[in-house]
Amino acid sequence: MRLRAGTLDEIPGHDSLWCYLDIGFSATNPTCGLLIDQEPPRNVLFSEARDTLVSVCRSATDPISIVIEAPLSVTFSLDGNPRGRSIEKRGAKTRYWYTGLGCVVLTAAGYIVSALADLSDGPDIRLFEGFVSFKEKGKASSHTDDVILLRDVVNGNSQYGHIVSPADLTMDDSDRIEGAFAVWGLDIGVPPVIIGR
Repeated sequence: MRLRAGTLDEIPGHDSLWCYLDIGFSATNPTCGLLIDQEPPRNVLFSEARDTLVSVCRSATDPISIVIEAPLSVTFSLDGNPRGRSIEKRGAKTRYWYTGLGCVVLTAAGYIVSALADLSDGPDIRLFEGFVSFKEKGKASSHTDDVILLRDVVNGNSQYGHIVSPADLTMDDSDRIEGAFAVWGLDIGVPPVIIGR
């Protein structure tokens, strides 16, 4: 088993099972939207989302592609300060990875990635980042709506969003980009970002 960042040419990947997680980190509420391939999406607690993904990966024989709606890469300026990524600014609005909810879901994703990294055998696990932070004005969505939206984009429905290459994530050429969990010894690389709108 190898846990790594997915690549652009693996989207859409018909050689793998696709899982989608709109991650939440509540102790008592089912704030995670989880969609396993073509099954109906459901809202689950964080621990159920983690355990389900581990179970799916443990029993699979073909590669698994997992989209997690949380920052899976981070950027720093030339002088080493945290910096937003190109996808995290839209007009005057920002959703930077190092502020507010970005920090919470990055931490939650770290625990998911750590659990997947603990698997000792099985197929490759390819990670992709999902980003559904800038909703259309007046359009509310649920966790299950967000995972369906990410699946639609992966399946090539460009009316629902687009995919950003790792090379296009920095705001400045001097910015340094890295996998979000490298600092903890879990360097999976920098995956493409699947943007839903």
